[in-house]
Order: sequence, then C-alpha cells, then structure tokens
Amino acid sequence: KALKNAWSLASKVLSIAVMPPSSDAIENSKPYGDGFKTMRGTFQKYFMQEQLKEYVFQALNEAPIAIAPGIFFVFKDKVSEQAFLVERYNRHKYKSVTIRPDRQRPTTIAKPLKSDVLKPQLELLWQEILDHGRFVHNDEIPIELADAFKAEHVSLKRAEQYCIDELIETDLLKKSGADRREDLLVYFALEMFSGRKPYRQLPKSLQHDIKAFFDNHANAQIEARNLLFSTGDAKAIRDACEEFANNNLGYIFNDEQMLLHVSVLDLLPPILRCYIGCAGVLYGDISTADLIKIHIGTGKLTLQIYDDFSKALPKLTQRVKIDMRSQKVRIFSSNDEKVQFLYMKSLYIPDDFENFKEQSKFDRCLQKLGLFQFSNYGPDAKYFKDTLRDKGISIDGFNVALK
Repeated sequence: KALKNAWSLASKVLSIAVMPPSSDAIENSKPYGDGFKTMRGTFQKYFMQEQLKEYVFQALNEAPIAIAPGIFFVFKDKVSEQAFLVERYNRHKYKSVTIRPDRQRPTTIAKPLKSDVLKPQLELLWQEILDHGRFVHNDEIPIELADAFKAEHVSLKRAEQYCIDELIETDLLKKSGADRREDLLVYFALEMFSGRKPYRQLPKSLQHDIKAFFDNHANAQIEARNLLFSTGDAKAIRDACEEFANNNLGYIFNDEQMLLHVSVLDLLPPILRCYIGCAGVLYGDISTADLIKIHIGTGKLTLQIYDDFSKALPKLTQRVKIDMRSQKVRIFSSNDEKVQFLYMKSLYIPDDFENFKEQSKFDRCLQKLGLFQFSNYGPDAKYFKDTLRDKGISIDGFNVALK
C-alpha cells in the first residue's frame, strides 16, 4: 500500500530504500516471523536485492533499477529513465578545448562569425560535439548557446564549420565517436539483460545517436544481443581478461579469477564492461567498491570494499558476491575476529595510481623478508602482525623497518 500510494504521487521517479541483510546482522539476530529479532529486542525485516526487485515489480508492475544494495529507482517518465541509463554507461568526458589564437583563420568566415564575440560559445559547441562523438542537432545544444548564435545571426551549421576549420582534431573526434558507439552498445546489451520492456519512445538525442552510429534501431539491437551473449562464452571472457592483464591493468591468479581496481573500469573492452555491467544491473553502482574480481567462466563477480584503500595494507570490510546466472546478490561483512589485509596491492592497481611507486617498493620489502607466503589471500592478519612483532619489524605508512 505504501509503495502504490507513493507511486501515485511520483511524477518522474520514485526512490525506494530498505535495509539489506549483511552476514553479521543476521548472525547476531534470531529468526522471528518473516524477519529477525535483534539483540536490542527490535524487529527487522531484511530484503535480499533480488527479493526487493521482485517485490517492487509485483506491487507496481514496473521494472526497478538497482542503484545500490537496498536502493532502487522506478521511473514513471520513461524518456527520463532512458536518459538516466544512457548517461550511466557513458564513460568518457573529454576536456574542454580553446581556440588557438596563433592559427590563421579562414578569412571567408571569420568576419561574419564575429569570432571574437563567439569564441566562448564555439569552444562550448566543440565540447558538445566531443561529448556526443558526432555533430549535434539544434535540439541537443544548451538554450543559452543557441540564443548566442541566434543573436549573432549564425546558424548551427555555420558554427560547426568554424569548429571544423579551427578546432576539430580528426583523430580525437574519431576516438570520441568510437567510445560513444561502444557505450551505447553496452547500454543496449544491458537493457536486454535487465528484462525491461522495449521502449516505445526514444529520447531525441538517442534517436540521433542510433542514426549516426548504427543507421537504425534494429542494427543496434542485433549488435547488442551478440555482445550480451558473448559474456556467456568462457573462452572469450578469458581471452579478454588475459589481454587486459597483459597491459598491467588487472591481475589473474589461480588461472580462474582476475582482480582489477575500479579506476580502470573505463578502459575495459566491451565484453568485460558488459559482464561487469550485468552485475551492476543486479547490485547497483559497481564503482562504489575498491576491487572487482571477475570469476572467469562462472558468471560470477565479487566486489571487495576496504577501510582505506590508500593505505599500504588496506583492511577488507565487506565482500559482495553477485551471481548473474541465479541473479542473487550476497553481502558479507568482515569482523574484528578475522581481519583480512590486502597484500601485494601493487599487483591490482595501474601504474599511474597514487603512490604506486611507494606501494610497489613496500610490497617488494615484504617479499624480501621471506617470512610469509602471499599466494591466494596471504597470511591471517593476526599471524602477520604477531610475526612482525616477534621479529622486531615495524610498518609505518609505506615503510618497513627493524625496530
């Protein structure tokens, strides 16, 4: 009743939040009715992610969108829903550019364009072109930009011509277009995975995208379906993981799992972006984690969250296991009794990560001690700390030293 009444009042989007269950919360509670009785004597009703999704769907007959554990959006305005999802999978934001004053401008258009007056607007237009990966339409530019061109009696086509002559770097625009096309392909593939009803009306900007990058909607759907199905090909996933790891952007261990830091998500090839995106459809915002573990060939993903990832030895605080085949999400919180450090962190972060050199040096120092075996998850935190204490070794930031 609460859901339905709230839905009747929503004009664009309804946000729904509940308490998701964690392993420690359930362990410290007793089953009671359809929920749990806590140690404080209160009643708590927990929802698994898939339970909440099904509950909302049954109550509202609308497909909810996972935002985070226990949080879903339900859009009443379907055009806004598409705009939200397209932007969600948009990775690339290109830096703004400046007109080069030392470059000779074509005299045939410099005067009528009043370039000195329109310089800021032309730079903004070029930014819009880069962000879209293609030339834009009148209905896609900000109103203030359109008004500025109109006031100077300059058409959008004429302004774009000036950008071509003065600003556009062909290679950068091609890369922007390729990136945009890939983002859209991932978006369409994940829409299929989510099981949402096909949209009857597409946002105008998305219509322009489809025309520019796929010719028509049918072509986009065919390519997206092929991409989605490829995530079930264990060999294709393994090949993509191995190529990514070979570029020092991820680390494969046990030959069955690849760990990567969320900072490199935008660099993943489409098949791995789609694989991780399927987990995001079930869980929500994947980028809130620190490390992502791809289980090659099993259709599973694990998110690892640490207390402070900037430290030399971050402490694991939470693991989230996502099974795309069963569509189940499980959250496991770490406790003080069994602390797990992240050893050899430099293996899982890119070379340009903050303090990478210090981290790499720290990891090598730990290995040179010859006291521990760091394969798999490494030693228990208590054993690690006790051994260092007994050997008179201290850790201060990224430094390892004898006391």
